[in-house]
Amino acid sequence: PESILDSQTNLPVNKPSTVKLDLTKLVVLIYHTHATESYQPVNTGNFHSVEEAGTVREVGEALTQALEAKGIQVIHDKTLHDSPSYSESYTRSLETMTKLLAQYPSAKIIIDLHRDAASYNGNKAKTLVIDGKTAADFSLVIGTKNANASQLSVFAEYINHTANQLYPDFGGKIITKPYKFNEYLPDYY
Repeated sequence: PESILDSQTNLPVNKPSTVKLDLTKLVVLIYHTHATESYQPVNTGNFHSVEEAGTVREVGEALTQALEAKGIQVIHDKTLHDSPSYSESYTRSLETMTKLLAQYPSAKIIIDLHRDAASYNGNKAKTLVIDGKTAADFSLVIGTKNANASQLSVFAEYINHTANQLYPDFGGKIITKPYKFNEYLPDYY
């Protein structure tokens, strides 16, 4: 793949294969395998809530509005795949995504929005300041058991490169896990 030089690290960053986006149609699908994941101070149910306030669904709604404000068409699915049972949530979310992709074939970018629990980080906030405002840090997770793991890695590295170009040190952590997840659906996940 074509590469570009990262201005912060002076290392090459591969550009993902060009995907044709028709901005007159739906381009992005946002969903939540673990839709009940919540943020502090919402701490009911071990930081899981069926109420939308304070959960990843609320963040997904903010992301949807921000993308739509830029003219990008988005579907935000808020199905509770992890309630009442956390078990099989990936199986249930796969069913939802398969239906959505069949219904919206123009969708090219898929976001399964989770939260990274602060309790795993010693309850320290994962934030940074951008233009005088506090912003949440982010991580990208790649399942290495996906047949398209290398394409997913290129996309994740490019997202980080772009984030760092826009706001220095904003690029997130790329986490690899020896799982499949649902990332094999598209290469832009």
